[in-house]
Amino acid sequence: MTAFVTGATGFLGGRLAHLLCRRGEEVTVLARATSDLSGLPDTVNIAQGDITDREAIERGLDAHSDVDVVYHLAARNDLGEPDPALMQAINVDGTRNVLEAAAERGLVSVYVSSATALGPTGSKAEDESWWAPSVPQASYAITKRRAHEVAHQLAENGARVRIAMPGYIYGAGDPTPLSGVLKRYIDARIPIGYLPEVWQSFVHVEDCAELLTRIASRGRDGESYLAVERAASMRELFETMGQLAGQRPALFWMKTSLVVRMSGLAILFSALTGLGKAEMRESLAMVAGGHWSFSGEKAKRELGWQPRELSAGLEDVVAALRNP
Repeated sequence: MTAFVTGATGFLGGRLAHLLCRRGEEVTVLARATSDLSGLPDTVNIAQGDITDREAIERGLDAHSDVDVVYHLAARNDLGEPDPALMQAINVDGTRNVLEAAAERGLVSVYVSSATALGPTGSKAEDESWWAPSVPQASYAITKRRAHEVAHQLAENGARVRIAMPGYIYGAGDPTPLSGVLKRYIDARIPIGYLPEVWQSFVHVEDCAELLTRIASRGRDGESYLAVERAASMRELFETMGQLAGQRPALFWMKTSLVVRMSGLAILFSALTGLGKAEMRESLAMVAGGHWSFSGEKAKRELGWQPRELSAGLEDVVAALRNP
């Protein structure tokens, strides 16, 4: 296969680019002139442009007319984004640009949406059919749902779109604030834990990249696939990290209701999480709305996907954080 990848300079996109190149596939990545390309394989082709520029996308695709599949990963995923219009332009309008350009050329597109687009759940793990009435009032959640709807509409109109919906992606090199929190758990015992009863869905970054290739080669047009190894409580996450790091568990756990009531103490929670005030506000909006509990059984069953267990993936994270 010959692949065209957006978002290849990101956490997941970089892993995907390396995986495709290791398999001997020809890869072209769409990247801005200001992007840091140092983490990409030497063999990739570079198409200069931005997903908000439809003409740049089309030039990149037309310059490599043998493209078989478009992987669209580029997105802005910062909580607390000060410019919602920018997030709309990238996550929604940019997605439309990429998927429409691919559709006009009859190409298969693997769009990386998010489990966030489906909305919060109860503690029971939900499948791809879940659709909550609304998502939390965070720009990321709102725009990922809108982009998800764009992808579905294009598929209904005949575009060869296949949708991947990752849960929380973790692994060595994770750029999100959770990595900083986990680092604190490794370096020293933290007596206070938080959000123990919140359920989140996890997937290791390498396994997520592998699933994207399976969706491209074995998936069905118009179908969605949750990229989730399994759901786990935040308590299990932190206790597992503590055990792997040789740390004793927290003495006291702050439940979601208490954290939300004390949200005015932004300095305290910023110290615990590494989040700024705006990020903290939107993070609380995400957890206050419910759980994010999903199942990846469809991808395992239909595509033969075999992601690693959470404990095995976290062992890799501990090793990487100890030896940066």
